[in-house]
Formats: sequence, structure tokens, C-alpha cells
Amino acid sequence: WRWMRGLAQGVTPLVNLMWERALQSAVLGVDETPVMELGGPGRTLKGYLWVGVGDAHHPYDCFFYASDRRGIRAEEMLTGFEGYLTSDAYIAYERLGTLWPGVVNASCWVHARRKFEAVHHLGATDQTRTAMSYFQKLLDIEDRYRQSSDEERLAARLEKSKSIVDDFREWLWAERLRQLPKSKLAGAINYMLNRWDSFTRFLEHGAVPMDNNAAERALKYPILGRKAWLFFGNPTAGETAAKLFTLTKTCNRHHIDPFAYLQDVYARLPTMGPDELPLLLPDRWIEDHPQHLIQRRVQEALDRAQRARERRAERRRAA
Repeated sequence: WRWMRGLAQGVTPLVNLMWERALQSAVLGVDETPVMELGGPGRTLKGYLWVGVGDAHHPYDCFFYASDRRGIRAEEMLTGFEGYLTSDAYIAYERLGTLWPGVVNASCWVHARRKFEAVHHLGATDQTRTAMSYFQKLLDIEDRYRQSSDEERLAARLEKSKSIVDDFREWLWAERLRQLPKSKLAGAINYMLNRWDSFTRFLEHGAVPMDNNAAERALKYPILGRKAWLFFGNPTAGETAAKLFTLTKTCNRHHIDPFAYLQDVYARLPTMGPDELPLLLPDRWIEDHPQHLIQRRVQEALDRAQRARERRAERRRAA
């Protein structure tokens, strides 16, 4: 444990620089997940591992740990950020759009769809089928232009998606009047209508995604190992893990061999000045060490994306 703590302390300047760069993103994705923390003999507490995912120009996946989920944690983590903040509907994130003029909340359509899916699975009706068809149309358009530039994607959204979004809103307003106030379908409808402006942010900027999937995928990285490490021993251990997750997950994002990267970082960082620190940023480092790019991982990612596109295309043809 002391070794791990020492390693995390040694790379703190680099991890801090990665987060400083991520905060410069025009679009930043955030999310959090519970983890267990030891609270004494025979007692555990619920802590939280938070993640902030930078955009394509600031490609860093940064983790933070806190022993609670209070809104102040999100404020501390995101201090200085100005741009589009993609997230779920957790009030800590939504408040930032009100408290900080420079932050613009962008809600996740996938989270909204899950609420309608839950109602649909309880018992399909014409109303749930209609709602699901709207989601499907919009997400299919996104899929077609996923590989396009931000400008091309925005143009396609304004041409193809905006009219569907407008029709969907009219349908939601009309359907809400026909539902019992406490019905599950009314709850799903209100979830969207109460945040409608944030759900339409993707029509303002081509780089704003319709979902927060990037942050959710980033959280899966440490969570896949949770059954192995089970818990953090104390808050400091959580902070240690968060710093090391930041480095290794960003290596994963760029398909970098993490052992080669960390070996070089720990060999060079102690003697580097602040001006040289950017040389160790993963996206910059791999430019100077292309031999450590894991080509197999790159190809696997390309193949996985192609299979997903083919499945979605097949579904559209079947519809």
C-alpha cells in the first residue's frame, strides 16, 4: 500500500496537468459510481469514484475519489470549466449550469430512453412504441454521421434531426395531458420536458454528443476490477487508485502499452522541469514512442465499431 501511495504521489503533477487540459475541453463528460471504503472493523462506507472525460482535442480520462456524493464534490472537481457538460440528471451536475454562467448542461438521450424502455417492458402500448420510435430515428441519424466532422454532423442534425425533435416535443406535451400524474409514463415524459433545453444542446454544436456513453464506458474500466480489489482501505487509498486509474485508463483510450508508458514516466519524471511535463502526456508521448502503440487493440476497436455499425444498419433495414 505504501508503495502504491508513493507511486501515485510521484505522478501527481502529471495527473494534475492532464485534468487541467481536460478542463479546457469544449465538451466534457462526467459520471460517478459507488465503491466500498473500509470504515473500521466490520464496517464499510459508500464512497464514490468520479470521472471526467475530455474531448478529442483534450483526450484524457481523469478519475477522482471522494467518501461521499455531495454536490460540493462536483463543484471542486469542475472548478474552472467552461463549456458543454454532458451528464445524467444528477442534481450536482445540473446545478452547475445555474451557478456557473460558463457551464451549459447537455442531457443524455440514452438515460431518457431507458426510462421509456422500463415502461415499455412492463407492458408495451401504442404510446411507448411511439416514444421508442422517436428515440430510434434520432439515434440512427447519429449513427450515420458518427465518423463525420463536427461541422458535417451539425448540418445533418439541423437538416434531419431537428424536425424529429420538434415533433417529439409536441407529442410529449400532448401525451402528458392524457396520462395520470403519477404514472410511470408521465414520469418519463416529465423527466425530458423538465430538461428540454439541455436535451436539445446537440443541435447547437456538432461536438456535443446525444449521450454520455463515453463517461459511462470510462467508469467500466475500474469497475471491471472491483470484484478483485473489493474496496478502498481509506480515502487516501481511493485517491491513490484514482491517480493510477487516470494514467492507465488514458493509455487504454489511446491503445498505449501501459507498462512501457509507466516505466518511462517513472524513469524520467523525477528529473523533469515543469516545462517538460507535457512531453509525458499520453497522447504526446505516443507520438515520440509509436513502437508502443498496441496495433492489435487499435484493430479490435475498429472491428468492434464496424460490427456495431453493421448491426444498427441491419436493424434499420428490418424496420
